[in-house]
Amino acid sequence: GYTSFASEEALANPDDKFPHRGAYESYFALVNSGLQEPISQHADHYNTNRAYSRSAYSMGEVFLEQLKYIVGEDAFYTGMKRYYNTWKMKHPEPNDFIRIMEKVSGMHLHWYLRYWVNTTKRIDYAIGQVSAQENNTLVDLHRIGEFPMPVEVVVTYRGGRQELYYVPTNETLSNKPAGGTVKRVNAVPWPWVNPTYTLQIAGKLADIQSLEIDPTQRMADVNRKNNTFLVGVQKPFEDTTRK
Repeated sequence: GYTSFASEEALANPDDKFPHRGAYESYFALVNSGLQEPISQHADHYNTNRAYSRSAYSMGEVFLEQLKYIVGEDAFYTGMKRYYNTWKMKHPEPNDFIRIMEKVSGMHLHWYLRYWVNTTKRIDYAIGQVSAQENNTLVDLHRIGEFPMPVEVVVTYRGGRQELYYVPTNETLSNKPAGGTVKRVNAVPWPWVNPTYTLQIAGKLADIQSLEIDPTQRMADVNRKNNTFLVGVQKPFEDTTRK
């Protein structure tokens, strides 16, 4: 997976802002096949060659790109360089890598390693009910999958202005640095035990055109159909499984 990640980074077209798209699609295909097994499974104990190859290559590549989403680009590339310089010509374990990333980013990351490597839990978030509250807008977010993640929600106003609301998971114990040109608003952390979260947007509902979870699509969300909401056009997502 590390080699696949490095190859895509090195060979990518400079205009391609998401060179790891193929790895994500490969992972989604594995999920939909019903053949997925934990990455930590011994290679010769996988039930199918398909599950082994996609776990070893595609999921390893997605693991790194998604980690970049969690900690931010600067911390990620600094951590990768430090990892190489610290462990070249040696035999590191997964915990050795994640410890370096924690030191560089200042974030707690062992939860991410455990979920991605030792389980087959999936990431799936959705936008639910959107309602007005005086001069604010309340957005109900749903964690349908069992894999907690920090969530980014982009609010597009009718005049074209955008804001990014960053909802960290309480697992990281800190926020990643802001980046990009869109104004970022840090929200209260989302406790991993709660399947729902109410995001308060400092703007009137009548002024909002759309909402979108993870517009960069670097979070390996297995169902992106419920990640966007067009105000006044779409019906909100309703999770009937929790009633």
